[in-house]
Amino acid sequence: MVEDRSPLAPLNPYASAKAETLRRLQKTAGERGVGWSWFRVFNAYGEGEAPARMITATMLKLAAGQPAVVKTPASLRDYVHVSDVALGMLLALEQPLTGAVNLGTGAGVTVYDLALGIAQAVGADPASCRRSILRLKTSCPWPSLRVPNSGPPAGSQRCP
Repeated sequence: MVEDRSPLAPLNPYASAKAETLRRLQKTAGERGVGWSWFRVFNAYGEGEAPARMITATMLKLAAGQPAVVKTPASLRDYVHVSDVALGMLLALEQPLTGAVNLGTGAGVTVYDLALGIAQAVGADPASCRRSILRLKTSCPWPSLRVPNSGPPAGSQRCP
């Protein structure tokens, strides 16, 4: 996403509300001749984060010796620490940098690779990071797992 060149295509009411707020900000600032900054903060994390959020929840589970199930392991995200968000905003405002400003690291990581990194950081076994197969288990007649190269399990069926 390039700040002022990527078109916005909101996919849900929350994103639509943000896009409308941006549109109104642009209009009002233009009418009044004032500069403005709109920070597009990517996946921020850090101290004080809610325990249910991905990074904190994974960290707490793995540090307690529990497995961490990753629901969207291949999802690519740009995680940025809140300290870096604050510094980025400060530097942009000191410039002054106006308009839309993307605020992240500029590098993506899969959610699964992030979980593996968290496991390493807290001294947990990387095998404790598991990919979720909940959708498959609840949507198909999913058989028990088998040993590789042992052939299909008895009674296995195709998903609809």
